[in-house]
Amino acid sequence: MKKLLKKVILILGGLILVFFLALGIALLVIDPNDYREEISRLVKQATGRQLELKGRLSLKIFPRLALNAREVSLAPAQGFEPEPPLAVLDEISLRMAILPLFSGEVQVDAVLLNGLNLNLVTNVQGRNNWDDSESATNAPLPAENEASSLPPPEEDAQKRLNTLLQSRITEVLLENCAVRYQHQGQNQDYFLRLNQLRLDEVGLNRDISFALDMEAEDGKAGIKAGLILGGILKYMFTEKDIIFNLKNLKIDAETPQLQGRQEINGNAGGRFNLASLAGRLDCLLRHSQGELEMGLDFGLGQKLLAEGDLGLKGNPLGLLPVLKIEIPRNSPLASSPDSPLSSLDASLHFRLQDKLLSLSKADFRLGGEKLRARVPTLTALLEENTSSQYPLKKLELNFELALVPEAFLSPAGIKVPSGLLRSLEAYSSVSMQGREFTFSGLSLNLDQQNMLLEAPSIKLTPAVSPKADLPLAQAEGSLQIKGNPWPYMALAGVNPHRQDAGSLNNLESSLNFSLKENNLRLSGFNFKIDSDLIVLSIPSLSARLDPASKNSPPFSSLETRLSLSAKPRLVLNALGLTPKTSDPETLGAFSAGFGLSLKNNELTLSALEASLDQTSIKGSATSKLPGAAGLPAETLASFRGGLQLGVLDIDRYLPPPEAKESSPFPTPVASRGARTEKPGQTAQGPFQGSVLGHVQAELALDMRRLTIKKIPLENIVLQALLDKGELTLKKAQGKIFGGSVSASGKAGLVSPLPPVSLTAKTRGLDLGKALLTLLDEKRLSGNVDLNLDLAFKGLENESILSSLDGKGDILVKEGKISGLDLIPQGAPAEIARYRQSGAYVFNDFGGSFTARQGKLINDHLTLKSRDISVTGSGSIALLSREVEYKGMLTTKGIDNLPLIIRGPIHNLSVSIDLEALANITATKAAEKALQDLRKKSGLPVLQESRDGLNKQIQKGGEKLEQELQRGLNKIFGK
Repeated sequence: MKKLLKKVILILGGLILVFFLALGIALLVIDPNDYREEISRLVKQATGRQLELKGRLSLKIFPRLALNAREVSLAPAQGFEPEPPLAVLDEISLRMAILPLFSGEVQVDAVLLNGLNLNLVTNVQGRNNWDDSESATNAPLPAENEASSLPPPEEDAQKRLNTLLQSRITEVLLENCAVRYQHQGQNQDYFLRLNQLRLDEVGLNRDISFALDMEAEDGKAGIKAGLILGGILKYMFTEKDIIFNLKNLKIDAETPQLQGRQEINGNAGGRFNLASLAGRLDCLLRHSQGELEMGLDFGLGQKLLAEGDLGLKGNPLGLLPVLKIEIPRNSPLASSPDSPLSSLDASLHFRLQDKLLSLSKADFRLGGEKLRARVPTLTALLEENTSSQYPLKKLELNFELALVPEAFLSPAGIKVPSGLLRSLEAYSSVSMQGREFTFSGLSLNLDQQNMLLEAPSIKLTPAVSPKADLPLAQAEGSLQIKGNPWPYMALAGVNPHRQDAGSLNNLESSLNFSLKENNLRLSGFNFKIDSDLIVLSIPSLSARLDPASKNSPPFSSLETRLSLSAKPRLVLNALGLTPKTSDPETLGAFSAGFGLSLKNNELTLSALEASLDQTSIKGSATSKLPGAAGLPAETLASFRGGLQLGVLDIDRYLPPPEAKESSPFPTPVASRGARTEKPGQTAQGPFQGSVLGHVQAELALDMRRLTIKKIPLENIVLQALLDKGELTLKKAQGKIFGGSVSASGKAGLVSPLPPVSLTAKTRGLDLGKALLTLLDEKRLSGNVDLNLDLAFKGLENESILSSLDGKGDILVKEGKISGLDLIPQGAPAEIARYRQSGAYVFNDFGGSFTARQGKLINDHLTLKSRDISVTGSGSIALLSREVEYKGMLTTKGIDNLPLIIRGPIHNLSVSIDLEALANITATKAAEKALQDLRKKSGLPVLQESRDGLNKQIQKGGEKLEQELQRGLNKIFGK
């Protein structure tokens, strides 16, 4: 027996030795590279695609039997370019067990892949470069002698699957692999990098440890993400089911939205039925901020079926970065223990069968009961075409929402008045048919009907494309708002201390609207506060929307008419504001009605009729909006219009004057030149940087009477033009202080110191009333004719006076001067007798003047009365109000008495000009001497003699003046 056993062992050992020797000889003799073309041809026959083996093929025995290939590439399906290839592989190694080869079985022990790159492409027509259906159909049929190389069609697929699942693979390792997917029709580009995928001890009912390290990128959206996954997988295979369990599952993920790495631990398990393609999935995942629990029954087949429960609990603050919601960690809303964001509890039960989705028991709670949303029922029918942008075909649901707004606002640092925003409730039924959503019975109830919004029915149809200009293609419905708005106005910063606690307590508003093909229509819009305190009505409005327009508002056409009425004083009183007007009866009633139309970028205000108290206004206006033809590119808008006003007394609306003592004349200012800025300082005009520099406007104004600062203006006609910051007063005329006035001019409004040029003319103006009204000046009266042609810079008093330049003339007729003694003290008796107790009645007074560098210069000034006349010249320093004049006084008794008028304008002094008087006296003496010489000699006076006498007068002028002074002292007793 022992000898027999020994022989058997020797025979078996010999056979094994022969087998290995034969195998070694075969490996030495057989070169797998000789079969390159055969392998490529078989792949070509099976797939219709070209397989390239650029690297060497190698077959090894030790330490394991292994087949190794390098630089392998597979062409894409027919109809795609050969480049890039569908797959490129740097290296693949299949390690096989040797013993199963004795029984004719090829059993893979390990699979190693390195540098696999898949390029997946879907073209515009929707075909895939990995889809072999067309290429396989067109592939040539195998020859008769090749039929044996194809697997027999009657092979038992279930048996092969059982064999595969029950086999054991020691190691599966994929490294440095990448997958890129491009959808040319939908402009999608995704990239997946598989750094490593490792599976150890792959086999039935084994604990398979796995590790996955991958990165994903969306090239179009710029999103990058990293994922590290690990754990233990165990599965069992029965005749029908695969039962699997994942334990110690660890997920380490990172994306820009997560703001750091996120770690998740958990377990999962379930079963998958191979025959019915159905199964069950249960999982529990725990995150540091909460947990997710799910139980799901699913089926795959002609009828998509899924039913299960989903629950989510935890701290939503940890989930906000994933939703791209940023709340600073140190903000009260995030850090407060009372924050409603500190807890989340959500659950639902759903069922999906045969394209019908139903939802029940959907409950969402945030911060306990601070935010609760419930969906009692939801049913939805899904579209057959899963690629549709709107996957819903039909929808029916009811929802309820309960919210405590104050709980969200207070932790965020927003102060809420006591008793407000304690509850907000919303209810509605929603249905969708053919992409049309209908909201029935929508109700928003704030603080137990303190404010109530109701919408009996609203229909909304989303745009066909998510990238459409407007999110809605169609909409129609009606709204009603009722309640007490006053408590909530305090949230907008309105003073909560009302004088009239019974006002602003009742708001009523209603509106009907429709939107179809960018056509918007409103009707029946009414807005009322306290029945008649504020009433706004828009009977109808139709507009054509142009969402692509950069204009504001984005209308290409508009037609509407509206009316508004209010009681401004009562409204202000209710807001705790008391208008400080001179007349307490003002602001009693306001009403307005007008039409608006927009066509071809031209906005027209028509049939305007408005009134405030006793003031009425009528007119129309037209404005070209940006982009209108003929306007410069930088122009924002142009405007033209005409208004007709009745009687407007602005003084009634101004605050009453304060009782204070003040001089009727401005405080003198030291004379200086035009205002200059400090080094490094830039002057800023009142309108500099405003939109006035980009506006064209033309206005015609016709007003019956206007009163402002007690200045009465009547029958005013005005035409003005504004073009790129330059205001042109083309025509302005009217009645003022009993006379007529007309003016024209220009002003550069957007300059640092606006340059102004003005031409004005008055006729028959009552100078006494004008000076009394403007300066409280009573010393000068008469009817004045005035011509002005002036230019200046700036709009402030100082800059105007210091830069005043131009000319003009004035003539005052039938007037009177009071408080100015034109007859100086010590004047000869012949002159003194014309003194009129400080008041002089004159026939006319006037002359021409020029303005230069802050001075008003008179070259010729004349005052004529019945008894005296004064002529002279001089200047007034406009800033300091200092007067410096020299003149000649003439009466019936004395000719040419020289005078000096100087001092501040409100306290002038008049004196005799002794120097001028001396020169006059000396000249007269010289003339008399020459006349005497001519009479005595009987000869004409030679020019040389006249020159000689003039020289003597000049030399003796000082002595003559002194003698004249002594003589005058003797005459006047001074």
